[in-house]
Amino acid sequence: MSHYNERLKRLRNEIEQESLPEILALQEAARWGNQSIYDPLVQWSDSKGFYQVTNHFGFMTEGLALVGRLPGSQFESLALPGTSLFSNQYIIAGVFETEIGPVGVVSCHFSPMGRNRSQRLQAQFVIGYIKARWTSIPVLVMGDLNQEPDSEALSDFVKEGFVDALGWDTKTFVPNENIYNHSKYGPERLDYILYRPTQLRLIKSSLMFHKNMISDHYGVKAEFVR
Repeated sequence: MSHYNERLKRLRNEIEQESLPEILALQEAARWGNQSIYDPLVQWSDSKGFYQVTNHFGFMTEGLALVGRLPGSQFESLALPGTSLFSNQYIIAGVFETEIGPVGVVSCHFSPMGRNRSQRLQAQFVIGYIKARWTSIPVLVMGDLNQEPDSEALSDFVKEGFVDALGWDTKTFVPNENIYNHSKYGPERLDYILYRPTQLRLIKSSLMFHKNMISDHYGVKAEFVR
């Protein structure tokens, strides 16, 4: 309980001390009993959320979410290809009405397994989904893609005109800094906000939840105009 309470304290600090984005995409948003990070985030940030359970682990469920203080609609969740019995991966997508007009948003969690083949299948699925659904509005792809910037999965997005809002060399998975990260691997870049410069102009971007850590990954945030 003290471990959970400490995360809640850090979450509250981030909301009070930092400027939270108007739209947030969450991956591995767990609920266990009456405890979660997702539910207080929605409540304390005065937002609305769309949540999809992705995995069941006994007393705990894991989910994917889109959270926003802006009007949203047309939400749906879809299972990704290339997932395993023990790690179901999904996307959640929806349209948010922003001050610069409607923006399509996809929250993704790509597989941590599959030796890169699964992640490329999942990237191609998301790209195909975007092409089929949104041809006239800007699109953001946000999430834990479990891939480094030079991977084939990220290259597929780049070929479609997407770039990284934060800069490819910034690490979001940092074991020697993050108190919740006990990985045997070194620093990695796994989390992204991808956008097309032909649709949106990036104003600024940065890490988030790197001072008030609540996860083994840092978050990424960005601000755009048309």
